[in-house]
Amino acid sequence: MPPDVRKLAQSLLTDPLSIAVTPVSSTVDLTAQSVYLTDKDKKTDLLVQLMMNDKSIRSSLIFTRTKYGADRLCKKLNQAGIKTMSIHGDKTQGQRQNALAKFKEGAVCALVATDIAARGIDIEDLSHVINFEIPNEPETYVHRIGRTGRAGKTGIAISLCDFDETEYLADIEKLIKKKIPVCESNPYPMTVFIKSPPKVRQPRPKKV
Repeated sequence: MPPDVRKLAQSLLTDPLSIAVTPVSSTVDLTAQSVYLTDKDKKTDLLVQLMMNDKSIRSSLIFTRTKYGADRLCKKLNQAGIKTMSIHGDKTQGQRQNALAKFKEGAVCALVATDIAARGIDIEDLSHVINFEIPNEPETYVHRIGRTGRAGKTGIAISLCDFDETEYLADIEKLIKKKIPVCESNPYPMTVFIKSPPKVRQPRPKKV
């Protein structure tokens, strides 16, 4: 349960009891984890190259932070010839079910999702979980990669990490108590080692 959801539950309930089957820091032993250190503007190119060249990526659940980011990445993957659909909170229930059905039957090989939209999704024989963006909550990473490597099957979790996300990566490694191997065979290695300036929101024009 993400910290925000837990905080909300505690504010609404009286003396709630939490029961956990496994600790939140545990990761599936059968899931091989790796990370590519790259630049933010090279992530899409890197992902396309990985998916085009790595034949082991039969089915992949790709995580983004935002709904807009999911749709944008989905469009770019389709333009590259990779059959992809997206699911997020702006999609209707019918659209989400249709995307999931096509993914399960193999009509599309990749599903781009936000964390909220992916809750409750159960996909058998999911070969890869790909973190296009590193989550800022380390527990979220554990939940993401736990969707592959189930029922005694092997799974692979790949993360694409830019310099702004290296702090998130360190928090994840601290939580799971292991270093995630860095892929050396990287066609788009990290070249930017300074943080991006904070985004300044432009004020909305006043209605006349």
